[in-house]
Amino acid sequence: MKRTLVSLAVSAMMLGTVFGASAARADQQVTWTGNGLDSLVLCVRGVSTPHLHWVLTPGGQPVDGTTAELFVNGKDRGPMAPVGNSGALQLTIKVPAGLTIEKLEGESVYAVITSGSVGDNAVLTISDGCLCNY
Repeated sequence: MKRTLVSLAVSAMMLGTVFGASAARADQQVTWTGNGLDSLVLCVRGVSTPHLHWVLTPGGQPVDGTTAELFVNGKDRGPMAPVGNSGALQLTIKVPAGLTIEKLEGESVYAVITSGSVGDNAVLTISDGCLCNY
């Protein structure tokens, strides 16, 4: 009887550890620190659509199945999807006319890992984009 209780307790502990580890990975957040501002250009009226192309690099060996949601000022802007074999997640978002680099610098932007994980050196960057002031 004692041996059964010990086995049951160990099994419960191992199960809790496995599910606890999965939940911890999903709680990761990568905050944007201004990376990529120098890649922005001024949109051409009537030709280009104001947009920002965000890239989240994993900061180490990519974990298959890693997904993330991009948030700007607390608003969910959508899921970031993997492109290629690098493990980088990407998302292009439309931005309102009149958004300037100065305003963008003051925005709170972060990616929340919803499954899988990223390394401690993960980076959220604006890969390219254009802003308008018309």
